[in-house]
Amino acid sequence: MTIKCRLCKFEGRAICDKKLDIGVAYRCSNCDSVCLDTKNPEFSYIFSGRSNAVSLADKVKRYMRARFNEGDFIQAYYFKWLSDKIDIAGIRNVLDIGCGKGMLLSLFNKAGKHVSGIEPDADMVMYSPVREKIRIEYFDAAMTFNERFDLVILGQCIDYYYNPIEILKKIDMTVNDRGYIFITAHNTMDDRIFDGLRLHAPSAISKKLLEDFFKKNGYQIIATDIMEPLSMKKGNILGRLSKNNRWLRFISGIMNFYGFKFSDVYKREINAAGAGYHVFFLARKK
Repeated sequence: MTIKCRLCKFEGRAICDKKLDIGVAYRCSNCDSVCLDTKNPEFSYIFSGRSNAVSLADKVKRYMRARFNEGDFIQAYYFKWLSDKIDIAGIRNVLDIGCGKGMLLSLFNKAGKHVSGIEPDADMVMYSPVREKIRIEYFDAAMTFNERFDLVILGQCIDYYYNPIEILKKIDMTVNDRGYIFITAHNTMDDRIFDGLRLHAPSAISKKLLEDFFKKNGYQIIATDIMEPLSMKKGNILGRLSKNNRWLRFISGIMNFYGFKFSDVYKREINAAGAGYHVFFLARKK
């Protein structure tokens, strides 16, 4: 398949491509990013900012998704991962884009940081412990802020944009000098990414392109990590559950709701199974 990569503008043959029911997905041979060629720049997994549920079944489904969500565990793991990489004490304010229920923001809030969040799904924000600090809207390149931040977070949301490069340019403008950007994105070198594109993501920016962008814009790459848990291996019970994310979401959400305590090893397993095949990426502005 001959392509013109939407992200790096390379023209040539794709490494591989796969026809999906909503378009053709390809992996660029130049930047390793994966894009879904939908011919529709408006395609994205976007909530309107209020619930559109009309039937009782829809309302129950939205409630369960918002109230019992594996994202609570995953965001707790984000905080631990960041704490191991940077001096949290030196962070004054935090912006979390696509913050969901804001569990990560609540941990920074408890640590005495000024926190702000952006989340388009009002159902999620309804159950947030820091909902008064979250703007219910969709982040785009036109959004403005009255302050700059020491840490900007994009956890599993950069792939929801048709053109993530434009979003990264906007985020660069919101980071203080010597500030940090933390991103989690799909591992584009894993073929399971094509299933992710089918579900909700028009673009999946690669680790290689992230590194190129931030180096060109004056950042130091602090750390990268491939989230590939043992639970994804054959024969592991969590691996079986993780193949059906609905079961994983329900089980981990119930456990979080009732405040069960787990060993660090088990917590990492269930966090990683929920985060799936993602790249963790941390950079600091010079």
